[in-house]
Amino acid sequence: MNQNAISSHRRGNGVLRHLSSAWRILCDADRLPLYFALAALLTFLVESLSRRSPFDAVIFLIESPLAYLANYGIILCTILPALLFRKRLAGLALCTTVWVALGIAQCIVLLSRVTPLTAVDVAIALSVITIISAYLTPFQIILIVLLLLGIIAALIVLFVRARKSPLQWKRFLAGFLPSVAGVAIVIAMGFASGQLSDHFPNLANAYNDYGFPYCFGLSVFDKGVDRPPEYGEELITNILGEFPDDPEKLPAGSDNSPTPRNPNVIFVQLESFFDVKYMEGVTFSEDPIPTFTRLKEQYPSGLFTVPVIGAGTVNTEFEVLTGMRVADFGAGEYPLRSIMTKTTCETLAYNLLASGYRTHAIHNHEGSFYLRNEVYKNLGFESFTSIEYFIDPTFNENGWAHDTLLTNEILYLLNSTEESDFVYTVSVQGHGKYPDDYVPADGDVLITGGLEDEAVISHYNYFINQIHQMDQFISELYEAVMALEEDTVLVFYGDHLPSIACDEGVSISTSDFQTEYIIISNYETPAELGDEDLFAYQLFPTVLGAIGNDEGVMNLFHRTYRNDPEYLTLLAALEYDVLYGKRMAYNGMTYPSMTNMVMGSRPITILNCYVEGQYLYVKGTNFTAYSVVTFNGKSEQETEYLDHSTLRVLLRNPEKEMEKLSSVTVRQISDTNERLSETLPFVTYFPTPRSVLRP
Repeated sequence: MNQNAISSHRRGNGVLRHLSSAWRILCDADRLPLYFALAALLTFLVESLSRRSPFDAVIFLIESPLAYLANYGIILCTILPALLFRKRLAGLALCTTVWVALGIAQCIVLLSRVTPLTAVDVAIALSVITIISAYLTPFQIILIVLLLLGIIAALIVLFVRARKSPLQWKRFLAGFLPSVAGVAIVIAMGFASGQLSDHFPNLANAYNDYGFPYCFGLSVFDKGVDRPPEYGEELITNILGEFPDDPEKLPAGSDNSPTPRNPNVIFVQLESFFDVKYMEGVTFSEDPIPTFTRLKEQYPSGLFTVPVIGAGTVNTEFEVLTGMRVADFGAGEYPLRSIMTKTTCETLAYNLLASGYRTHAIHNHEGSFYLRNEVYKNLGFESFTSIEYFIDPTFNENGWAHDTLLTNEILYLLNSTEESDFVYTVSVQGHGKYPDDYVPADGDVLITGGLEDEAVISHYNYFINQIHQMDQFISELYEAVMALEEDTVLVFYGDHLPSIACDEGVSISTSDFQTEYIIISNYETPAELGDEDLFAYQLFPTVLGAIGNDEGVMNLFHRTYRNDPEYLTLLAALEYDVLYGKRMAYNGMTYPSMTNMVMGSRPITILNCYVEGQYLYVKGTNFTAYSVVTFNGKSEQETEYLDHSTLRVLLRNPEKEMEKLSSVTVRQISDTNERLSETLPFVTYFPTPRSVLRP
């Protein structure tokens, strides 16, 4: 070999050695270069998943370099703690897996709704797990479960087999402290340049503008209402001091109003309901919602601005019930799922309870969804009827209960008490997912023009026929209310637009955050209302003003300050006081939690039990398909629902099992295995194979 060839060979080997050495350094879990490189890769991967496009991730980098760098720094700071693991490589794999999993979850979530993934979604995952089947096919669910199990197994193997190393405190601090300082500086520069913000009027836009790690991280740590700088007794006293001594002087009152008669008050929150005629250029075979169209011409109505789109029903619920503004809380926060699980505050229900009303909530879906079975008792409801208490409910093709079921439940509550009733109803029929292959049935209302994409047409054909059926429910309830001999106010409103309202190629002439409301009464209310646009947090003060009810600080606040230039600033101060401060607006007092809130409007009771052949029969009242027989207060039995008065349990060894049986109860169990209620024990005695039991 000549000298030149030898020299070239040596240079080649030298380059390979240098590259090999650089690769070993980069892949050494003890070396900082690996963390910086891995953070860059993770940032690009997570942003690509969040935007469902690597090209959009590149555009984000080019257009908002400071925001992109802030997201890179956040990921870097969260993987550097792997240096504190003795099994370094396993720790790094764990940190990496968390970010990849969040990115994938964000991608999946955005396939079925407009609202991006937040910390709250992770926290409530178990309570909403039963609706996953509405969005994913069984194959997709199985694939995700297998993938998760595979990842968990791989991490376990890695933790078991990875070699131990000494803790790298110095190296960790050398990388972590400058990184944290760098992130703080970049975020400050981002705020100054407008590339970052902590105010998210539109959560979906915020994730696109500021990046997934930054926004998701903010949803983890940004909670509650900020403490006003001037918060104190003087501020709250000044706010309350503007309330007029004579409530009739309030804007929603009338000097010549008749004496309030405490009418029944019914609020109906309609799932994803909006007037599709606002879709520009789209035509239909007929008006899908003729009753709603007619009623909003006859009664006070208007556009209704809500805090969410495509999802987040409980945030509209929170604003309507409390008169508080979700925008004043943390980014992506669900106050009903956070602060309201721990405390009570003034609500529409509490105000009417103080006025002598009975207060009820109804939802034709699971009682444990969004923890309503726990939260509603903090909101002032004496009873809550969820789908587990509906006798023989019917469902649409997507598995959502029909809203027409709600009419009988509402009327039953009105007729079962002597007092005036407040009934807060949350519907579910209009819920997604909206199918790509919907096959219209005879009599369906159809899209006749304005849309070309077959999938979008399918989505809307399914959706408009669901709201067409919801409109029939509106008609039924309206006619029933107008026929009542009791004074009644009936309020309808949409909780948010459906996720398909943001489909590409579909334009809606209203805001993305606007639905509509109607306020109906079957008598002459003390104050006349006109058509006006409202925010969700203004609805209950408007209704209470119309019926002449002046109960509650929040009620009087909205009616006093609604046209004040400091309206929203003072509202945030009041929110802080009653939820996080000293409750000076209520003289330090708290609202009592309805700890004895009854689940179900109709009492479930056991009247009799007997054994016949291989079966134990339980006879009683108001059983449903969610009723489960329990032996001795512990052992839940596989229960067969025969009808609303009969349950049956198969006994594998009747004589032996009956010897051990001392009591029988019936529990209402949700699909997520949540115990909602249980009957009193029915004491049993079996001297013979078949015997009537005695309570």
